[in-house]
Amino acid sequence: MSHYFQARRGPFTPEEKQGKHMMMASTHWKIERIIAVSMLGIMPASIYFQGPFWDFMIASTVMLHGYWGVNGVLTDYLEKFIPFIHWFWYALAMAGIAGLLNFNYNDVGVTKAISLVWKL
Repeated sequence: MSHYFQARRGPFTPEEKQGKHMMMASTHWKIERIIAVSMLGIMPASIYFQGPFWDFMIASTVMLHGYWGVNGVLTDYLEKFIPFIHWFWYALAMAGIAGLLNFNYNDVGVTKAISLVWKL
């Protein structure tokens, strides 16, 4: 138990990290930033041009952006102590995107719902 409280340079040693990365960190960082910057245009465009395309664009980018953000926090701070946390977060994120896509397909959609909330 005492090895958990020793100072480390990161949450994992190089041996622990081996084989766990699908792409280079710099490529992943660039894709995260492209999604984040694209959301600046997607959000107002989806309110102005309401429709199924924009509903799915806003749902997918918001969920992807949120997934990566929370996943980074879990990886940095909790994964060493709670190894199964990624499976729980993955299942929760899949349920969230499934719910948003179902809402877009079978109900009014995200952008129309936002407009209806603003009309209250």
